[in-house]
Amino acid sequence: MADDSVRKFFLGFAVAIGVGAVPLAAVIASRPAAPQPEIAQAFAPAKPAPAAPKAEPQPAPTPQPSRPRPAEPEAPPTPPQPLDLAPPPLARPEPAPPPKQPEPPLTELPAGYRLPAAVVLGPEIHVGKLRVQPLRGGSPPVTSNVVSLRQAMAEGKCRVSEHPRDGFVRVHNEGDRPVLCVAGELLLGGRKDRVICAGEVIPPRTVDYNLPVQPVEGERKTEDPGAKAGEFRMDDKLPMVDLRTRALAAGGARATSVLARVAAFNRRLGAAESASIRAGIAAADTRDHMALLRAAAHPETVGFVVRDADGIVAVDWFCSRELFARYAPALMASYALAADETAAGAGRVTACEAGAETERCHVSYTR
Repeated sequence: MADDSVRKFFLGFAVAIGVGAVPLAAVIASRPAAPQPEIAQAFAPAKPAPAAPKAEPQPAPTPQPSRPRPAEPEAPPTPPQPLDLAPPPLARPEPAPPPKQPEPPLTELPAGYRLPAAVVLGPEIHVGKLRVQPLRGGSPPVTSNVVSLRQAMAEGKCRVSEHPRDGFVRVHNEGDRPVLCVAGELLLGGRKDRVICAGEVIPPRTVDYNLPVQPVEGERKTEDPGAKAGEFRMDDKLPMVDLRTRALAAGGARATSVLARVAAFNRRLGAAESASIRAGIAAADTRDHMALLRAAAHPETVGFVVRDADGIVAVDWFCSRELFARYAPALMASYALAADETAAGAGRVTACEAGAETERCHVSYTR
């Protein structure tokens, strides 16, 4: 009995509490929430962001059936080509230009060469790469009182010595006759061998005549035993430099250009480049050329005209046969020494007239 009464008590108490709790919860829910302090809000946990809506799955594209590409028609097979056993055609060589016809011998000199009207041109001869024609003076023969420098020095009536200025030597004509100096003549001795650069006539009894020269020796190793100290001499075996060096010196070239020409001349003939040009002259073999030139000389010859493929390279004329005869061996040697070369000299025509206008004894043109 006691147990039943206790059970009933607790059951009624629970029902009473449950019935009263429902209105109390409704009252609490209807009241507004009290504001939280700032500090509490700062430490309040952040509300989680609402989740993004899930994307609806898209239906997969319907696969399209691929159409097969029509097959291309096969090309018909190429029939085999017959073998070409014929030799290839020969290329026709281009025709060679016709050889340059040599100019005919001169019948007269072009305008500008001031020679006497009585001078005529003789038959032409070929000497190496040069073409030489003698000049004939006609008659009556002319005589001259002029003596060559070589003859005057051999007779002891003329001396040539060093000059304090480069480019000159001093000539002392102690004789009674004028002395002719021709461009291209070789002076041996002094500090270096020299070549005369201009045609000059030195009056009688003249001291310290300034004669223009250029060196033709790169390096002097020993004094010339045949000349006095400070003086020059001339050698019959080495009378004149070659025509190309002569033209370069007469054309006013500088000493460096003349020495470069001498070095090339010596090198071509197997002599030392720094030696005097006399070394190259002594080594040259001009016997065949000299034989042709001697045969061309005529008793009436007073000079020569010399040409190459480019035209006239030298004209030498003397007023008398006697004077020409003194210079002929030297002139012919200068031509023979240059007969196998092709390069021209100074490139321009240089005139050397020795003597007064009315008494010209020698005229020389070189290129």
